Amino acid sequence: MLRNSHLKWAANYEPGKLEAIAYKNGRRLYKKVETTGAPVEVVVTPYKTTILADGKDVSVLNITVLDREGREVPDADNLVKFEIEGPGKIIGVGNGDPSSHEPDICTDGAWQRVLFNGKC
Repeated sequence: MLRNSHLKWAANYEPGKLEAIAYKNGRRLYKKVETTGAPVEVVVTPYKTTILADGKDVSVLNITVLDREGREVPDADNLVKFEIEGPGKIIGVGNGDPSSHEPDICTDGAWQRVLFNGKC
């Protein structure tokens, strides 16, 4: 094997947990991935938490879905509908999917987006 290369092998898919343990210079390296359950919670995280009330300031809101265990669901593709109350307004929606044909700008009351890799 070449120095600084990596190992690769095929594994059949099976729900559960996959753990990898390696040792480098006597130090233990550990990585774990788990399959997730169905999305049950929507988390909204603002890019910034203070918005100027000048009618021009904006903030991006990141949407993520979690399963019952609080894990992000990376394959979720649920439709998320948006609405706002108060003096603000929605100016666009997106999900980062370069092949999506959904509109970024919708008519008022019709703001929606399908999750891409569990996010929008």
